[in-house]
Amino acid sequence: MKQRSYEWVPIARSLRRSLSTVVLDHEQRSSFLTDIKDFIQPATRLWYRNRDIPYRRGYLFHGPPGTGKSSLCLATASLLGLDVYVCSLNSNGLDENGFSLLFRDLPKRCVLLFEDIDTAGLQKRGRDGNPMQTEEGGIMDPAMDGDKPDTKQGSITLSSLLNELDGVGAKEGRILIMTTNYRDKLDGALLRPGRVDMEVAFDYASTPVVQGYFLAFYAPNGHDQSGTSDSDQNAEFNAEPELITLSVKFARHIPGGRFTPAQIQNYLLHHREDPASAVAKASEMGTEDRVFLDETGLVMNLSGDNTRLL
Repeated sequence: MKQRSYEWVPIARSLRRSLSTVVLDHEQRSSFLTDIKDFIQPATRLWYRNRDIPYRRGYLFHGPPGTGKSSLCLATASLLGLDVYVCSLNSNGLDENGFSLLFRDLPKRCVLLFEDIDTAGLQKRGRDGNPMQTEEGGIMDPAMDGDKPDTKQGSITLSSLLNELDGVGAKEGRILIMTTNYRDKLDGALLRPGRVDMEVAFDYASTPVVQGYFLAFYAPNGHDQSGTSDSDQNAEFNAEPELITLSVKFARHIPGGRFTPAQIQNYLLHHREDPASAVAKASEMGTEDRVFLDETGLVMNLSGDNTRLL
């Protein structure tokens, strides 16, 4: 039998990710966790069955890169005791028949993750329901970088994806999570209720989120090793008064809504043994001169005038 060049990549639930490592607005996270934990209850499955409603649940995580979309997926799977299955729709050799076979291979209970669904090459339809076209007659694929027209289409069509998600033969019991940096590039058919039942918007870290992450990062025993805590207030309840004071100072010096959680984490990693140093470095410069570490290791002037190495 010919070996396939595409497969599901299972991410074992044994690779735990604590919810304390996910930087997200408390209200949004609480709503999402309440919804997904309710869905997996046996009573919920029975309720769906008694009303002939397909037992499925879909979520869309959208927001800028580095804001924690994939992290929340992995942490949630750890919390629920489920494995995560990942496959790129752009996998070499993957066609509609192979895609259908992949879905048959999935277990009944799992989290199905499609990351960066906007880059999958699924053509977005125009208002008339047909693929959008350029003046030259080529297909306009908004998922392509820069919104440029492109005549190349992915091997997996939007209709084949939708058919596997909730078509006549689609299996029940799985949880679908899709992530995207660009929600507006997705076709409305992919977002309708029944396919996406809840959206979670990720954004740059607010001041309360910055403080909460600082506390979680410097918690004496690290995050909850069981990976089952769903409260972003636990870190503050368990923290020493001095650490709480430092977290308030740190959040005061970091502009809310300016940096991603990934940027904040990268900065703190450079001061992982010394929270006081992290606060001092963030506060020793004036507002106009303050610098911050981005994912590449560069220190960036907040006014955008220049960059320099730390």
